[in-house]
Amino acid sequence: MLLKTAVSSNSMQSAPRYFAVKDGREARKAALFAAVLMALGAIIWVIPPMAARLLIADQVMAVNIAKPAEASFALISHALLPNGMVGLMVVAIFAATMSSMDTGLNRNAGIVTEDIYPAICRLLKKEPMSMVRRLRLGQFASFCFGIAIIGLALYFAGQDGKGIFEFMLNIGAMLGIPLTVPMMLCLFFRRVPRWAAIASVVAALIPSALGFYKISVFGLTWNFQQQVFVNIAVGSIVFFATAPFWKKETPDYQAQVDEFFTVMHTPVDFEKEVGKANDGMQLRLLGGFGMVIAGFIALLVFVPNPSAGRLAILIVAAFIGIVSGLMLRGARRNARNATNS
Repeated sequence: MLLKTAVSSNSMQSAPRYFAVKDGREARKAALFAAVLMALGAIIWVIPPMAARLLIADQVMAVNIAKPAEASFALISHALLPNGMVGLMVVAIFAATMSSMDTGLNRNAGIVTEDIYPAICRLLKKEPMSMVRRLRLGQFASFCFGIAIIGLALYFAGQDGKGIFEFMLNIGAMLGIPLTVPMMLCLFFRRVPRWAAIASVVAALIPSALGFYKISVFGLTWNFQQQVFVNIAVGSIVFFATAPFWKKETPDYQAQVDEFFTVMHTPVDFEKEVGKANDGMQLRLLGGFGMVIAGFIALLVFVPNPSAGRLAILIVAAFIGIVSGLMLRGARRNARNATNS
């Protein structure tokens, strides 16, 4: 899982998190912050299912779904959280899911309108639509992708013997890794031909297909771990094997690649290229909203609970309040610096 997450989180597929910051220094902070949170999260996420297995295994296995173990997180939350906090957990789960889905839908719609559609227009030698109509195309693409995701989720949920989590792992290993390996490698290795990514993806899809249909090769049973390691290895080997063909590429393409890396390594001059920063406003909005959330969570202390439950609620509210307070403090400091300058 660590290897799969490292590959997928450091490819151009996850690049929007770096586009949302104002310069390279902030992008490095975003990468470091994401790495720290992922390392901590990897430890925290496994605690509730382990606790469920130790404390309420019978209740978990009694759930009438294809994979009862997938309900362990919800059941242990219901069993251990104080009154009032279960609803907050449900809201957090939905918020995390919808934010990821929203980002994915918008990213894929952008690929349709800015990459696929212009390529089709060039192929057919037609003039592209106006930006307003392309915006409508992006909205329609988002709608279609959303319907497809809902349909697939309902289909997978109805399959006997497999849960959505297992399907997610298998699909990620089967399709996600072959696609993300060349996207990550191309950020660091420039001297490969234009077809290197296609060759890498096609090669990695071969063991992916073998793993999907459980066709044993060299004694492999194609569990999740084997699919991840084999797909990454095959995709990487083929990607690097294309390097000798770099010299046969046209000078125009080589110049295009050099220009891409030159632009990528050129530091962003935020004030010159973008304009005045709005860090203070963002800190005030997020900090203020966080303080409101902390206040509402603190009100849950009046819900009937044992003293330990009330203490847990106050700890959650205090943590959110402290982080929000630091944001508000940063906004005030930013305002003072702007005034002094």
